[in-house]
Amino acid sequence: MRVAALIAAVVSLGIVSSRGTIADEADDQYLYASYCVGTLNEQLAALRDGSVEAIFAPFCREDYPTDTGCTATILRYLQKTTTERRQRFASYILARNPSISGQLVDAALIAIQRGNQDSRECRLSAINVQCRQTCGSSPLDSAMQCLAKCGQASPECARSSRCQEPDDLPF
Repeated sequence: MRVAALIAAVVSLGIVSSRGTIADEADDQYLYASYCVGTLNEQLAALRDGSVEAIFAPFCREDYPTDTGCTATILRYLQKTTTERRQRFASYILARNPSISGQLVDAALIAIQRGNQDSRECRLSAINVQCRQTCGSSPLDSAMQCLAKCGQASPECARSSRCQEPDDLPF
């Protein structure tokens, strides 16, 4: 949400373009980056509040002597990589538009909200629950691949999973 707050602060301070320029157009990559900021914000919130921890416990049995050590390791890794991806998308949004118009702010905020909603709905979806049950008996690496493939059956999961690799950005 820091990006949304920063955009709102820039607008409220009057650092806004009054003329429409090519930089003010919300292109697909800009909206994609905004959507992914929302998706990754929700994922980070879920990692912080512990609601994701139980998902990984069944996969940890074979790889670690205790579930606690395994889930802590997975959570640290996910927090680090998710934070890095979110920073990359947020940096793209801010670098892409040094002068921000009201319409562009609106488009970015809508995309952020949709990303947040899709990520939350994916995590809570019945398909995702079924995937965890189906993939739960696999070793950790296989289970992660199984979850990724299985989750694509949910439209929300398919949309939000695009944000896992920020390779689509031009810089």
